[in-house]
Amino acid sequence: MSFEAPITVRQATDRIHRREYVLPAIQREFVWKPDQIIGLFDSLLRGFPIGSFLFWKVQPERRADYQFYNFLQNYHERDLRHNPKADLSGEGAVTATLDGQQRLTSLYIGLRGSYAVKKPYARRTNDAAFVPKRLYLNLTAGSADNEMVYDLRFRPDTGDFVRDDHGGWMRVGKVLDFERLTDVINFLRANHLLAEQFPQDALTALYNSVNDRPIVSSYLEESQSLDKVLTIFIRVNSAGTELSYSDLILSIATAKWDTLDAREEIHRIVDDINRIGDGFKFNKDFVLKTCLMLGEYETRFAAENFKAENMHVIEGLWPQISNAIRGTARLLDTFGFTGDTLPSLNAVIPITYYLFRAEKPENFHNANGWADDRERIRRWLAIALLKRTFTGQPDSVLRLVRDTIREHSDDGFPAEEIVKALRSSPRSMTFGDEELDAVLESRFTNRYTFSTLALLYPDLDFRNAFHMDHIHPRSHFTKAQLTRRSITDAEQVIEYQDRFDLIPNLQLLEGTTNTEKSNKPFAVWLEEAFPNEVAREAYRRRHYIPADAATDFENFIEFYEARRDLMRDALNNVVGLTRTPEG
Repeated sequence: MSFEAPITVRQATDRIHRREYVLPAIQREFVWKPDQIIGLFDSLLRGFPIGSFLFWKVQPERRADYQFYNFLQNYHERDLRHNPKADLSGEGAVTATLDGQQRLTSLYIGLRGSYAVKKPYARRTNDAAFVPKRLYLNLTAGSADNEMVYDLRFRPDTGDFVRDDHGGWMRVGKVLDFERLTDVINFLRANHLLAEQFPQDALTALYNSVNDRPIVSSYLEESQSLDKVLTIFIRVNSAGTELSYSDLILSIATAKWDTLDAREEIHRIVDDINRIGDGFKFNKDFVLKTCLMLGEYETRFAAENFKAENMHVIEGLWPQISNAIRGTARLLDTFGFTGDTLPSLNAVIPITYYLFRAEKPENFHNANGWADDRERIRRWLAIALLKRTFTGQPDSVLRLVRDTIREHSDDGFPAEEIVKALRSSPRSMTFGDEELDAVLESRFTNRYTFSTLALLYPDLDFRNAFHMDHIHPRSHFTKAQLTRRSITDAEQVIEYQDRFDLIPNLQLLEGTTNTEKSNKPFAVWLEEAFPNEVAREAYRRRHYIPADAATDFENFIEFYEARRDLMRDALNNVVGLTRTPEG
């Protein structure tokens, strides 16, 4: 390994642009956030070191042995997160980046590209929710952040320079057009910035740090042994905190698969299943652990579990594994789960193993013949989520569950056998009395609340969109609204405000019905939505509304207590086999 002569940031980004620097398949993807990019450029302008880089020179005769990718130039959180494959049509050696990809990509995006993330609260399906932004430098004022000197921000592209109420903003990439310092002066003069010292200092610092100072220091590894390069890559990257262990594991898998590209296959399956229904939040960790589970290996994230022979088996099983993963996501969608209401991905892995092991068809999630089996799975999953059976370090319980499914899956998903197998373990799925009480005290924002309601509403067709709705609208529980209704006693106000967000004031309603209900007082809505007594009684039974409880707001506490008792009795019956009453 040799130390290379330092080059400038401009030279480094030019090499990226000319595809002279590429990324090997063992590299992870770009993960830096805008604030990290801004921090890097602030360090750059202040003359701070930005660390050394490690490159791998791949000789022409070995280039075809490996897959390489281009750096991202225009990052888009939804549409362009994955690096495109590099088209290396030349015949010379190629330089692959082993260490420093995040920094190099950040420099490339800041100088030549854009960054688009979803606007808060906007829907991912709305293209307008993602606005590409370019990096701009405020030439008229420094940063208000005590840890930063320069005011750098990602802003919608408004050209080379623009003024607004916050300052005078130059697109950082404009500096690449400057050939000499006189270009800096001419730019400042053209935009009436020569009268103050700060604009001169800021733009000169940018020019020097990008175009003039050779600050990109690097080492070059010339070994053509992938095993050696992989060892170097893992050794270098595992010391940092930015690279997750699963990134390293994916690098190993990518290097060990012979025919398929593990990186592309795993990214594709993650993207595919996250687009199902209202969207999930699966990740590569889930897919990698699922691969070990379905391959009958130890599920612990350790390099030895991803050795070459294991990877070859998993590669051969990949069509069946990927089908089982997709089938699981479709099934979860029919259960009404989304990324926001599914608190544990590990709890899903046994379901995927069952679909894989039992060779369930693609239409398992909606075929009439499998309805009973699906209901067993749905109920078991909700209980597993509420009991946190697969949180923390789940490998030992996954192994036990896998053994149980393998032995007892001939007649459908073995929910009861799994509960029995775990009964004496620290991950028992049985409920005590106090646990049932605690479950009903989950708040609206708790990620486990939907699982509780899903148990209490077993007959709903979750292929329709259901919302978690406050029976007595939350807007009625502000102090001002309570006062308006003459609820002013301090203890009573506390009771109202402590309980309105808990499960006994929540129900599952179809989306359109919930929209129509809006903020109407519950008693008013009940009369309007169900004008005849038969329909009203059916609604009460389905939603655990006590027949003898008043529905007006002034009797909320009595209503809450009565409904909680009904829901507790129902939950006690639903968990069935998993009850262990406490004496």
